[in-house]
Amino acid sequence: MAHEPFVNVRIYEGQGTEEKGDIARRVTRAICDATKLPAGAVWVVVEDVETHPAFHDAQLQAVMRAAGVRAVQSTPLIDRNGTVFGMLSTHFRTPHQPTEHELHLIDVFARLLADVHRTRVEASAQRGT
Repeated sequence: MAHEPFVNVRIYEGQGTEEKGDIARRVTRAICDATKLPAGAVWVVVEDVETHPAFHDAQLQAVMRAAGVRAVQSTPLIDRNGTVFGMLSTHFRTPHQPTEHELHLIDVFARLLADVHRTRVEASAQRGT
């Protein structure tokens, strides 16, 4: 696969993650600002972070370059109440526009993550935590 994605799953919670969390928030904000999503849109696709205006900041460019990222797609993770509880991002080493099939698979995975999230929230509520 010429545009093989790579995935790093990171959860930034708790103490000692402020710096990493700040970088993650800045990159996520850049991705979210990359396009103004029309109502009902479910993805943000940045075909090339080197040329996209949302990544004009030199520090963000350096972070993406150091991570080997040239393209990114991000899908908000939305629970059944319509609340965004996270973001699923796929990074590519070369400029890339995901195919319809790739976006469909990402949607399936996002729905699975939403179900896992719902189960965890319900279990937590039953425990009273």
